[in-house]
Amino acid sequence: MKKHILLSLVFLIGLLSCEKDKTVVATYQPTGSNAFLRVMHVSPNFRNVQHYADSFNVYVGANKVNGALFTYNSSFPAAAINVNTYAAVPAGSQQIRLSLPGKSLVDSFTIMTLTKTLEGGKYYTFFITDSLSAQQDPTKIWVNDANFLSDDTTQYRIRFAHTILNDTAGKNVDVYSYRKAGNIFSNIARGAVTDFISLPAPTTLDTISIRRPGTGFELARISGVSIVKGRSYTILYKGSPGTVGALTGTGVTGSNVRARSVVVTNNK
Repeated sequence: MKKHILLSLVFLIGLLSCEKDKTVVATYQPTGSNAFLRVMHVSPNFRNVQHYADSFNVYVGANKVNGALFTYNSSFPAAAINVNTYAAVPAGSQQIRLSLPGKSLVDSFTIMTLTKTLEGGKYYTFFITDSLSAQQDPTKIWVNDANFLSDDTTQYRIRFAHTILNDTAGKNVDVYSYRKAGNIFSNIARGAVTDFISLPAPTTLDTISIRRPGTGFELARISGVSIVKGRSYTILYKGSPGTVGALTGTGVTGSNVRARSVVVTNNK
């Protein structure tokens, strides 16, 4: 059974007044007209690109989808291995809005908006990256998570998202599996999100390495990756190459979460 986090409707009262905001919270009940959404904040240079604080709220129509403020390296629902969570949101034409929290009014300043048509029963991921602006290709940040469900319990499905957009030393990368002793994905361009592919389910832990194309030059690594048959995963390459964190190849970010790193998250 898929486990969906129910979205709460927050009815905002007194937006046009100078009083403190008042809210009434009701449970949003999913129906057949729902779409399902995951939002991931992977824009390490959001402040420089957008010229606003990178702690904000995300709305779908009138409904706020996050609890605590979104900051870099956060997601909703929480991106974790082996946790099947998307947020149930109304289908149809929806305005996706990023807004700053106000002091006397709720979210009184909008950073940006996107208008998307969400199909009932479909799954989507909104990657908030450094390309987030009206002038950038929206396909780099908004993805229809098609074909990630599979009934074949002998395999798993996986894709790769390259969200590091300012790596001038060589933008394309390979995704190498030590267990497979070969590439899972090859020569993937910055900003690209691959389709899901099916692979035989492994019986041992894997180590995933992000490399310059056709070489063994390693940019980031994550060890101890546990894959469960019948599930779907996203390999997420994120961070800022100019930020100093842990040593290359450790798969962690040391004292600076914005450093280059790779993680594996679960879609189902």
